Amino acid sequence: MSRYRKCAVRGCQDSVSVRLYAIDNAAGSLRAMPKLTECHVNRNCIKKMKVSYATQVFSHTVASVMTLMARAGIVGIQGEKLSETAQGTAKVLKFFDDLMDSVNGYSLYPSSGKPLRSAVSRCTDHFEFWVEARQTLRKMYYQAEGTEERLRPPSLVNWTVTINGIIDIFEMLEQGNVNHLKCRRLNQDPIENFFGQIRQQGLRDTNPTCSHFKNHFKTLLINNFSSRLSMSANCESENSKNIIVAVKKFITVDVVVPSRTDFCSFPSEIPNFALQYISKVSLGYVSGFITKYVKKDISSCEVCIRDIFSENPVDEWHALIAEKEYLKTMPAKLKYCHLRIIQKFAELYNITMHMVPQLAYKANSVGLLVNFIKSKISLPLSCPNHKESLNSKLIEKFTFFLGHNWTVGINRALSGRDLRPLNNDPVIKQAKEIYLKNRRYRK
Repeated sequence: MSRYRKCAVRGCQDSVSVRLYAIDNAAGSLRAMPKLTECHVNRNCIKKMKVSYATQVFSHTVASVMTLMARAGIVGIQGEKLSETAQGTAKVLKFFDDLMDSVNGYSLYPSSGKPLRSAVSRCTDHFEFWVEARQTLRKMYYQAEGTEERLRPPSLVNWTVTINGIIDIFEMLEQGNVNHLKCRRLNQDPIENFFGQIRQQGLRDTNPTCSHFKNHFKTLLINNFSSRLSMSANCESENSKNIIVAVKKFITVDVVVPSRTDFCSFPSEIPNFALQYISKVSLGYVSGFITKYVKKDISSCEVCIRDIFSENPVDEWHALIAEKEYLKTMPAKLKYCHLRIIQKFAELYNITMHMVPQLAYKANSVGLLVNFIKSKISLPLSCPNHKESLNSKLIEKFTFFLGHNWTVGINRALSGRDLRPLNNDPVIKQAKEIYLKNRRYRK
């Protein structure tokens, strides 16, 4: 939508996604849309050969968060507020997410919450969805900003052609007693990868002759197709089997394990940071994600189930989970964590975000942090049989998750993908300064 600015099916505008990103960006390290960066919403930063940027914007998560923020009327720290077209924009994002799922199935059975991301058969919902999708695509048009002219770019027409082509292929396969079609196999990535590796031979032979092509192909056979894919290639690795197994050398390196750091003195009081609304709903969603790992361990204990899980959303902490339910007409698939557990996880989040920059350089930093948190926080569990084990496992899982999230933030700052003006964390601030200092050396 960056070219035409407005999609007039349900009043969709791409400026809504920019405002939504600004609101979510101000939430600190605990965001509802952690995958989104400037490269997703800023037209000057978008890498045109990266399809992943488009698919991550046209996603169920972004559509759910946009609907939730528009309904709650959340205003950003700089006055950003979603316009009246936010609801329509969210519906368009959800439509294209379902449409891409329907032509990207790679397994016989659908993945969790994605009924259309599976192989096409007469027993699935693909054909019913495609009938409605073709009607929606026929009605869809774009308007350039400031004009009333209706435009239909080739992408809308080609989507209809793609749907009709897949239906024709499936009907032809049915005549040969083939009952399933994995649409993800209908792509040119293998041949594109192959030609890309051919062009990489001979110091970048972009226009090989027939003789050169034959010699390059022999080289690839001998080298076991080990050449790396182009960094800007618009395709994924097809995971083809090795034709000739090359000789591999295994080198054993003695790993020097640093001596364990003694438990250092921690501050007696941790500052309590006030969480914004977007951070609250994200924390509620993450809490359900973390507690899901222990459900199989307590499936037969009604006391633990009652202490950890809540059957229905009861507070604003659960708002994002309720909005992200894939099939609202069926029983809930996502986990609703009990409000008391979420509040304890909020305390854990404050401690972790305050202590991680101080412990990151120490040996066994995660172990030190986990032990300190266990001495400060005890989850409200009443089962005498599972209390200690559940308390330890949940605290470790959540701490590891936050540590990983913090590390990803540093890597994004070093690579220039996250340059938000949030200077509370000294390590992330230093990573941004390093990127800005060395930016002129990057291509």
